[in-house]
Amino acid sequence: MPMQIEIPPTLASLLAAIDSIAIPDTQTAISEADEAIAAYDQLTPEQRAGYTHAIRTDIQALKGGFDDALNDALHAYPGNSDADVALELAHLAVQAGEPELGHRFLQDAKQLGADENDDVQELVAATPAALAPLEVQLAASNTAPTAEEMNLIGLERLAQEDSEGAKAAFESAVDLDPDNPEHQNNLALTQIQAGLIRQGAERAKGALQAKPDLSPANLALATTALKHAVAWAQGQVST
Repeated sequence: MPMQIEIPPTLASLLAAIDSIAIPDTQTAISEADEAIAAYDQLTPEQRAGYTHAIRTDIQALKGGFDDALNDALHAYPGNSDADVALELAHLAVQAGEPELGHRFLQDAKQLGADENDDVQELVAATPAALAPLEVQLAASNTAPTAEEMNLIGLERLAQEDSEGAKAAFESAVDLDPDNPEHQNNLALTQIQAGLIRQGAERAKGALQAKPDLSPANLALATTALKHAVAWAQGQVST
């Protein structure tokens, strides 16, 4: 039986808005982003800071909910022979920021006969033991990483749900090759995830203008977050 974690209201509203995103064409994405940036710029510094604080508070509350659920489940886990329970614990561990523990439960689930379905594959991607250890290889080679290698490390960290670590890697990639729009676009995503939605929007827009065949998904995500911030400031979002 899946464990239900209640998502706080402001974050739930943002996630619902993100879930309903329809990815537009490039020109529409840029136009909508410009409108959203202009509206966001009309907010006071206090309103912007208040929105960021509200989202971060909700994220911390959600993280606490996952931690509590994981701790409760761990007490009942020893000796359990149910593959579904082991998978549920693997999910909870990853969502609680414990990917190594998640990997342990994933291995248990496989040993207990869990099917290799999409759910399992998603968990495999989120556990560090299943990833190509490029970062380890580079450290062992004692050579300075290239921009492309730092970008790949950022993608690996994203797969591990380490957004902060991914952001640092993408920043290094951009420092090494500032004219690469794909690296800029990847950094934009992690800026948005870090709550730097205006900076992320501008960076994603610039990347899309430099390379119009890039997916406008990151810019659409930033636009949605900017619109949500404006709606929150206007009292249109539950808190």
